[in-house]
Amino acid sequence: MESTQRPTPETNAAWATWPYAGPGVHANFARKLERERDEAREENEAMREAIKDIYYLTEGCADGAPDASAHDKLCNEIADKLQPFIKP
Repeated sequence: MESTQRPTPETNAAWATWPYAGPGVHANFARKLERERDEAREENEAMREAIKDIYYLTEGCADGAPDASAHDKLCNEIADKLQPFIKP
């Protein structure tokens, strides 16, 4: 499987202006990237927790019977869409 890498213009720019000739980036730039990564991880975890909460509130609302209310059917549709994001 071939991996597609996203462009990294900020890294390229930092590397191009860094006086060191080897492959690397300035420590301040690396720290900035690390902070952004950690913030994204925290945000991702918060979203995952919200998804879990919504999933467990909506999962199993209706038994699939033809006479289920529109609300119950909607709850089940929501739970079905969220289920792949629930970690065991």
